[in-house]
Amino acid sequence: MFKFRKSVHDFPERVKAVEDLPPATAAVVLQHVPAAAVQGILALPPQSYPFRRASRWRMLPFGWRDTPHRTLVFTPDALLIVEVEPDGTLAPRRVALADLIGLRLETNLLYGCLTLDWAEDGQAHTLALEFNTVGERLLRRDLDRFRAGIPAAAEPAAGADLGHMPFKFRSLLRLALLPEEVIQAAIFQPELGRTHAWFGPRLAPNRAVALTNRHVIVAEENAERWVPDYGLTIGFYPRRSVRGLRVETRDDLAWATLRLGLGTVSLDKLFPLADEHAAALEAAFAALDAPVRSA
Repeated sequence: MFKFRKSVHDFPERVKAVEDLPPATAAVVLQHVPAAAVQGILALPPQSYPFRRASRWRMLPFGWRDTPHRTLVFTPDALLIVEVEPDGTLAPRRVALADLIGLRLETNLLYGCLTLDWAEDGQAHTLALEFNTVGERLLRRDLDRFRAGIPAAAEPAAGADLGHMPFKFRSLLRLALLPEEVIQAAIFQPELGRTHAWFGPRLAPNRAVALTNRHVIVAEENAERWVPDYGLTIGFYPRRSVRGLRVETRDDLAWATLRLGLGTVSLDKLFPLADEHAAALEAAFAALDAPVRSA
């Protein structure tokens, strides 16, 4: 049942050791991970989120969507997620660091969502883990250590000038960096609206794209024009999983496709850019020897 007044047990919580987990969860963890390999454990309690409901003629009372309890176990080479199913059984899922294509961290006031993309058995997999952002700092700490296990694509070099970006996005990108990670090139694209209707939905929110010696980082605001920009999403795509950039011109806009993948698995991230920003991003990829294709 939804509680308007949250207790501390509704927020993400760090667990010191495997033996501090519920016995059934600890047994499942030890089936997949040696206790000595565990670097961090984070419990994500169940959450309840409202959603709009409507019939043909009127709005209905809000519905509620519940998320399961999940336990995240971080090791040097994998993330193990143990989920409690509706019938009480435990469902483990292992995401190997070597298979990780990218991850996105979305925050909007007290709502948070970590989305993982990875390759397994020749297929692309996606998993969204929702949580209360009161525990965001705990999660970021473990995620940063996890991401640091992926080797850098190049040695740190002179950093790019971010003076052309709003302070908000300069800060976002700098906070996203790992130790010895350096931004080598970056562009900032202000929001793009539909040219035929100023009051229509916008094509794209404010967005920054940065190339570092470790990642391609994409930071963007909430995509809906009439919703206050409290929401932020930051995506981390390791350079090893970035296959290149394809730019196509449609409807007087340049559409950039960030081509991602590992092995036979491919994923694409598509976003529009003004011509000058598309050209700058193409030049940045070309300078870093990442494949670029224009159409």
